[in-house]
Amino acid sequence: MERRSNNRHLAFFCPAYIRSKDVVRYAFLRNLSHDGASFGGVEGVNAGDEIQYHVGDLEPVTAIVKWVSGKTVGVRNVAARISDLTLSTNYPYRSVRLPTATAVTLYVGGQRCAGTLRDFSQSGACVELAVQLRPGQLVSLELGGLSVESATVKWVKGQRVGIRFARPLGQEAVSKALQRLNLHDGA
Repeated sequence: MERRSNNRHLAFFCPAYIRSKDVVRYAFLRNLSHDGASFGGVEGVNAGDEIQYHVGDLEPVTAIVKWVSGKTVGVRNVAARISDLTLSTNYPYRSVRLPTATAVTLYVGGQRCAGTLRDFSQSGACVELAVQLRPGQLVSLELGGLSVESATVKWVKGQRVGIRFARPLGQEAVSKALQRLNLHDGA
């Protein structure tokens, strides 16, 4: 039985976040069609569930789960169509960012600083802090039971700081952090 009503438009293997029932899960976008997508590595969703998925720099897309086969799911977009969801291959890859407003702890020169995690990805984070940092500064951070050491401040805009991890986090580390974080929609 053919599960999709439209042909695949693009085949991918890129990180994504899926939010369903107030739980955020890490997944991989596998295929994108005219009005839907398929994802691998997904657990805890059922056919008929409404989800939101985040891929690249795109705004979250609302979709309905149409089928589930093991850890692979197919979804149909509620409103957005593929023409709205162009994932450009003309630009360097950028990890999908998950907007949030969650407490995070940074360590800068041995000093502990409390902040708010504004977005999170495999390769970095945006943190809001009352402490002034400068680009190039080394920091460590703790988020969701995960410790990330030797991260670098890449940019500073007011109280917001862009942090790049020394090495991208693996799927298992991201999944564990997501399970432990109390994620809220970012502002």
